[in-house]
Order: sequence, then C-alpha cells, then structure tokens
Amino acid sequence: MNDRADGIILKEMDYREHDVMITVLSEQYGKIAFTVSGARKMSSRNKGSVLPYTKAEFEFDYKPHRTLFHLKRARTLKLYRPLHEDLTLSSAAAVLIGTADALTLSGEEDDDPKAKLQLLEQALDLLAEKEPCDLVIACYLSEMMQLFGVGAEVDACVHCGKPEAVVFSSDEGGFLCHECAGSQEPMTKEELMRMRRIVRGGITHYSQVRQLVTPSPQDAFLLHEMLVRHAGIRIGAYQLYRKLNRYA
Repeated sequence: MNDRADGIILKEMDYREHDVMITVLSEQYGKIAFTVSGARKMSSRNKGSVLPYTKAEFEFDYKPHRTLFHLKRARTLKLYRPLHEDLTLSSAAAVLIGTADALTLSGEEDDDPKAKLQLLEQALDLLAEKEPCDLVIACYLSEMMQLFGVGAEVDACVHCGKPEAVVFSSDEGGFLCHECAGSQEPMTKEELMRMRRIVRGGITHYSQVRQLVTPSPQDAFLLHEMLVRHAGIRIGAYQLYRKLNRYA
C-alpha cells in the first residue's frame, strides 16, 4: 500500500515502553493518529520527525474509516527549529496546535482539512519568523473560529444591527452598540478598529493586518473567551502562554 500524507504533528504521547503515539493534521486525510514503534529509542530513524510542530511526510497503509495507523516512516519537511529553542515561541506554537486540534474533526468527518493545514502552517511560519505572538494567535484564532462556525460579528451590533459599536463582547459574540452594551465599559476606537481588522483579515491576510494594527494581548484573550462561551472549548495551552508572558 505505502500511502503517503503530508501533515503537521499536533501532539505526541508515550505509548507502550519505547513507542509513541502522534496526532497529525494531514492534507489528504484530516486529523489522524499514528503509533510509532521504537520512537523513544536513540537509534530510531523516525525520532527526529515525530516532534510537535514538525511538518513531515508520513508513510503508512491507509484504510477508510480508521483514524489510527501504524507509521512506517516519516520524512521531515519543516522542523521549525526556532519554536523548539525559544520558550515564548514554543508556548505560542502550542496555542496554535491546540486550537487546530480542538477545532478539527477526526479523519473523514472533517470537510476541509487542506485549508486548516494551510492556515496552521502559515501561522507557524510567522512564529518562526518571530512575528508578534499575540497578533499571530489572535489572527489564527479568529479565522479558525470562522471555519468552525463560531466567528465573531464585527460589521454591526450583534443584537440590533446598528453599524455603530462601542465594545466587543465575548459573551455576545461580537460588537455591541451603545444601547445594547448597557453598563459595559466602552472600548477605544483604536481597540475596536484593531479587532475588526483582525477578524476580517485573519491569518490569511496577516501581512495587511500587521501593517495596520499594533499587537495587543487583549485581542486573543477576547477571542479565546468567546470560544469558551460559544463553543465550550478552552485551549489549555493558552492559559500557560498567558502565564509565561505575565498576562494572567
């Protein structure tokens, strides 16, 4: 058979004495998992290709309707070395792959794994290029939430449809006008415009967003809180990222 798939490793866990299990977001088959025999041995030929954040080509025997396979071999395509050498970048990358894992269905259930893999790869590329972590995370969260069906509304008030906005509400899922905001503290015009540009641009149009906004941890925080409230999904790595960067 010797089927092949390109993908990015989302997580790795010990599996039996010398083996590991990895979860991969692949272009061809969506989110799938592999058991990797002997990967914890120094002599393993796959040892360097099964690290989290790594993009690799995986060789295995594919069988429909399964999501766990035995890995024959892996060939590294991108190692993302800076993400393994810098604690801040590593924690930010963990947020990205945690989001990809949480918002991607397994195997054939996912209808567009190629798009999600492209978004993740673009976001990891930006981190490796040492773009501002807060902005990369916010843009990635925003676009993945749109794909997942819980995207933020930033064109008008989510309640009454008025074009004026005074606050972004994580509870309500987007902008609120003065009347609908009630006692919530208004945001500045700069904060509102920054959130609008992030949500509209996402990671796909990151370069344009980067030219127009000053990165702030507030945006990713609000979007993550919205994800928790509207999808019941909390990205554990995001809490660690905030603590490491003294936002909590």
